[in-house]
Amino acid sequence: MIQAQALLEDAAPSRPDEIIDYNPNRSHMIFGLRNIIMSIIGPDLTMCGPLWAAMQVVVCDRYKHGRKSMDSINGGTGSFRFGTLTGYFLLPIVTLVTPILGIALVSTM
Repeated sequence: MIQAQALLEDAAPSRPDEIIDYNPNRSHMIFGLRNIIMSIIGPDLTMCGPLWAAMQVVVCDRYKHGRKSMDSINGGTGSFRFGTLTGYFLLPIVTLVTPILGIALVSTM
């Protein structure tokens, strides 16, 4: 949470058009609720921690480039997470073609 707060405080001066309301207590409540739900319906090891640091850095960096690059910090984070969710649905397809991956890579070279 310290890293998230530092990244958001660093990005905020670049965009005075949007006020970033960061509350660590609210974040902890959301993460706790998410972890309870995920432990019941679908444990996911990539979501063990409260913050995905690499995603936060990428989104904050893009956010600094202005409204043309990213309309809102929340929209950028949501888009990144929806892209990850799409990847989870595509994983079974990738798993099916994994046995021929070596042949495909050699033929590409």
